[in-house]
Order: sequence, then structure tokens, then C-alpha cells
Amino acid sequence: MLVLAAVTEDRPVPPAHGDEPWDRHSDACGGLRVDAAEPSRQPLLGPDVADDEPAARLAHPSTETADSVLPLPAPSYLDRAATTEPDLRALAPATDERVRREVESADPDLDSDLAEWADPSSPRPKLTLLGPVEVRAQGSLPERNPRRQFYTEIVAYLATRPGGVTSERYATALWPDEPDVVGETKVRQSISVVRAWLGTDPATGADYLPSGLTAAVCEGELDTAKWELSHRLLPLGQRSVGSRPVP
Repeated sequence: MLVLAAVTEDRPVPPAHGDEPWDRHSDACGGLRVDAAEPSRQPLLGPDVADDEPAARLAHPSTETADSVLPLPAPSYLDRAATTEPDLRALAPATDERVRREVESADPDLDSDLAEWADPSSPRPKLTLLGPVEVRAQGSLPERNPRRQFYTEIVAYLATRPGGVTSERYATALWPDEPDVVGETKVRQSISVVRAWLGTDPATGADYLPSGLTAAVCEGELDTAKWELSHRLLPLGQRSVGSRPVP
């Protein structure tokens, strides 16, 4: 922490590391990438705006930022707040219709995923990582020894590794104090319990957690995660003020 505190210059947030279509428009924090919103590269202080008219700027929202999350023109905030033009551009990039269409088309299933998240009858397993970690699933845990917290940890571990994880890495991550745990029965048994808990997709009949403890224990089949939905909603919200609620 002391080393990081010694770094005084601002560093840009790197692009998102995922390979989903919506990641192309997001940075690693889930925000709309400024380089994707070309209109936000334009100077925020237009040549026809006088520097001595802050009151007029506050009184009338500008069409310049109609597609920004900020209702007033950018100079209003630069005059009154402790902010800079690059910060304002990064936090509330102005976009146009082209960017709006690209962001929306990159995630056509967002609305249906949000609806399923809010639908208590949906069979898809749901993982909450923002706030108390929680799993909602159609299956059940062993009645005599449910160990809900332990199996919730397993679901969270697998869901945050969409590229999959080897059985060896999975075993050593869950039982770090047992170097010879890889071949033990409890490793395979834990996956079986989680698979039964998450249930099956009624549309395909396939397990939400793929069978077989092979090279990839999980390849992104754990469906909706709250952090993922929030990540997908943020760039959509920054390209225009919408009505979609953050779950």
C-alpha cells in the first residue's frame, strides 16, 4: 500500500479482460471506455461558451451532453466542482447514436437476464457477489450436513473463473493446507454436491455445472451473477440515462 501511495500520477483504467461482446465497450471497472465514445473526445468547453457565464450554464441543460449521465453541460461542473476536464470525460463520457447502438447490440440478452434475475420462479442459479455472498438455486444441499457457506464459496470460486479451472488448481485452492488433496474423494464429491445444488437447464436438460472433473471444471455455465449484471449495466447507463434498474 505504501508503494501505491507513492504513485502520484493518474493512470488510465485498463480495458476489460473478458472476451464477451460487451467487454469491448468496458474498462476493467465496468465503465464505458472513453476511447469507444468518440464524441467525448471533443473539448468540453466549446469556443462559443464564455468563461464568465457559469449561472447561465447551470440554468439550461445542453444538448451537447444529452447522451451523458450528467443533465447539465460540462462547463457547469468544471466551474463549480473540484474536477478536471479529463476526469469529467472519463466519469460521464458523452456519446452519440452510433455508440448507443453498438453498446446495445453487444448485449442483446441483457433485458431478459435482468428479468430472470428478478423472477423467483426462474430455474437459473443466481450468485450474489456484491454484498453478502449468496446462491439461489433450484436444487438442494445434503440434508444432514448442508455446509451452505462452504458450497457457496465453491460456486463463487468457479463463477469468477469463466475460462475454467483445472482439477488440481481447484483442489489446492479449496484445501490449501492439504498438498495431496487432488486425488481425494472429497474433491470430486464437492463438485457433485454443487452440481446437484445448481440443477439442470430445463430447456436443454444439461447440468448448469458440466459433468466431469477434467481439464475445465467450469466453463462459464454458472449463469447469472449480480456483479456481472452490474458490469454489463454500467456502460449501458453511461451511454444514456435509461430505465433499467441495477439488480
